[in-house]
Amino acid sequence: MIELRGLRYRYRQGPELAFPDLTVPGGGSLVLRGASGSGKSTLLALVAGLLTPAAGQVRVDGVDVGALPPRKRDAWRGRTLGFLPQRLHLSDSLDVHANVALALWAGGAAVDAAAVEQVLGRLGVAELLRRRPHELSVGQAQRVALARALVRRPALLLADEPTASLDDEAALAVVQALRQAAQDGGAALVVATHDERAVRALGPEAQQVRLP
Repeated sequence: MIELRGLRYRYRQGPELAFPDLTVPGGGSLVLRGASGSGKSTLLALVAGLLTPAAGQVRVDGVDVGALPPRKRDAWRGRTLGFLPQRLHLSDSLDVHANVALALWAGGAAVDAAAVEQVLGRLGVAELLRRRPHELSVGQAQRVALARALVRRPALLLADEPTASLDDEAALAVVQALRQAAQDGGAALVVATHDERAVRALGPEAQQVRLP
């Protein structure tokens, strides 16, 4: 599903980052570990097609993501990717239901109210669907953002420090939901984290890579 080969990225006036060659199958998980600044978020952005590599390839289900022109890359993300970022980017002008439904609209799919309510229910926040983000706890907002990432049943799931601001119970619930969604849908899951709770929850079968 995901293949990284000879991948490098250089920030303007910054160092060049080199990443190991990796393969993650559909239904498999990869944990990216390393200190702040080691390149975990950069690698997620390269896999998501948000950055273009200086060298090498990111292939997702046979597609060379970095070689896609911008418009096709946007369309590819809408069809393929579920992303749980560090900053959740929930719109306070929309309620929970609309924030999740926005992912369907952005991906070119019809807004399916039943699908939105189903994924919110699976994450235990269905009763919050008419609230605005400012009315949610940190853990509730994280689950809403996860519902937005999962509602399209993506083939690729990326999560950037998904448990950093959560208590133990909420952290376990979020990681278990990510893991279950990947297994149920045959998606490849990549999680960048320094949280040992997330590593344990993903289980020993998850690949681990420590970036320098």
